[in-house]
Amino acid sequence: MKILAIVCNVLFWAFICIVFVTDGLPQGADILWSLVPFVAPILNVAVIRFLPSPSRVLKIVALIINIIWLGIAGWLILARYPSHPQEEGLIAYVALFALTPLLSAVVIYLGLRAPEAAVQKPQA
Repeated sequence: MKILAIVCNVLFWAFICIVFVTDGLPQGADILWSLVPFVAPILNVAVIRFLPSPSRVLKIVALIINIIWLGIAGWLILARYPSHPQEEGLIAYVALFALTPLLSAVVIYLGLRAPEAAVQKPQA
């Protein structure tokens, strides 16, 4: 599941970079809605794969950011997707936009739970 989360984060980040290059950088309030989905995949990949032992606080911050990202994704999909013109790759972008934070949050949450399970003593 970790590999799938990393692949989704890398693909989504590449997708959002392509959108920024082709459509331009967001303007106005859209900057706020674009900041979390732009930064979160970098943090997710760092926490899930590249940091040898990320602190519990960093994992919790990453989990909270993914929950915020999931909320933003839900709101933007409901508010903008129905009126958005059908473009090539839109369905893939929307699917990655919603699945990436969900999958990343699950992987990070399971990583938070793993040390607790290892510390607990088995019942005799």
